[in-house]
Amino acid sequence: MRRIILGCCIFNSIFGTVCAQVYSGQVSASKIPVPQQHYQTEYTFDTTVDIAAWSTQKAGLHVSFGSTDKLYFRSEVPNLENEFLTLQETGWRGERLNAQILVWSPDTLNQLRFVLNDLKNVNGKSVSKKNITLNLVRYVIGNYPYGVKDATCGTSYYKDLYLMPDRFETFDRFDLPAKTVRPVWLALDVPANTEPGDYSGTIEVRSENYKQVLNLKITVQNQLVPKPHEWKHRLDLWQNPWVVARYNNVKPWSQDHKLLLKQHLKLYAGRWNIYHYVRRSFTMGRQFLHVRRWNDRMDQD
Repeated sequence: MRRIILGCCIFNSIFGTVCAQVYSGQVSASKIPVPQQHYQTEYTFDTTVDIAAWSTQKAGLHVSFGSTDKLYFRSEVPNLENEFLTLQETGWRGERLNAQILVWSPDTLNQLRFVLNDLKNVNGKSVSKKNITLNLVRYVIGNYPYGVKDATCGTSYYKDLYLMPDRFETFDRFDLPAKTVRPVWLALDVPANTEPGDYSGTIEVRSENYKQVLNLKITVQNQLVPKPHEWKHRLDLWQNPWVVARYNNVKPWSQDHKLLLKQHLKLYAGRWNIYHYVRRSFTMGRQFLHVRRWNDRMDQD
């Protein structure tokens, strides 16, 4: 009996410590309204763990390349050794290169926008800025802190929720509230006919009163990434089409909705794929869209 009581006390002690710990992006569950069925707005009442770090930041615009393997939280100063203004990457012809740009400030900044420029080599050849895509990284609610090893698909025993960078959103310009961070995801599609060599260009980040210039340098190798329809493996993607309809305020399965889906799914499946909409598939009571990459024989289900 004493062992049982002692075990319960140890469990409660550990459980209480875990729940009491403050994590980056933490949001009190009491502040979260009943979630919408699909699309979720970005909440702004997350906890700042290291408040003092903002007092060490100089006024104005801060910009840096970050790691694509790390998450950066909305209310935390990015954990960077320096502000990296130059990115050097190497890729094949036909490959997509990715980078993450971080924008933050202790002050409120308005009308932030990015100005892209072509990348050029010493021979006058160029990679057009049209091959560069930028997306805001929006924050969504998760039920586990970043980096925990005990996350499962079941019910979380953490009592609060956590604001995590996740959703991509196109933009023209945006405002940055004081003491916040905005990640921006960059994707560069290297054209298949690009001449191998070194290319460089700039990206200007501007606000109403500030400007910062990022340097982008890429080395294009001679190897060529095959087009998607030439790949040997089969790719299955699952997407929920109702989110696209809700976000764009269009009627589900209307012509406008289908056009938006086509544009959206090209980012995942490539223009050479044929999309198959399985409207009779249901998962957990919700309808999902099955996107299939068909082979040349056009197999039928």
